[in-house]
Amino acid sequence: MTLKELKIGQSALIKAVGGTGALRQHFLDMGVIPGAEVTVVKFAPMGDPMELQIHGYELSLRLDEAEKILVELIDERTRKHESAENINNTVHPGLGEDGKYHVKADEHPLPEGTCLTYAW
Repeated sequence: MTLKELKIGQSALIKAVGGTGALRQHFLDMGVIPGAEVTVVKFAPMGDPMELQIHGYELSLRLDEAEKILVELIDERTRKHESAENINNTVHPGLGEDGKYHVKADEHPLPEGTCLTYAW
């Protein structure tokens, strides 16, 4: 069975990673490796791509890519995925280029003297 054939909520164990050259290396770099457990989270509104949960993060794959990955259906994952509730919600520091703090109210988005005109 391939990864493409899984339904939402189903989990599987990756058995083999297909593809050749750069595509196969891309799969491996993203953590799509034999022995990894994966769960289908959702599909895009038009059905492609699919979102997977693997190694504790979400990964989107096109269906034609998912077709190259052989899996074995499993009933339950050995390690549960931590929910987003456990993420540290720190405030973004607002630092921009060169570590400068930007406040939108104090800055004009364009440099002084810049004027945008359009000729239709």
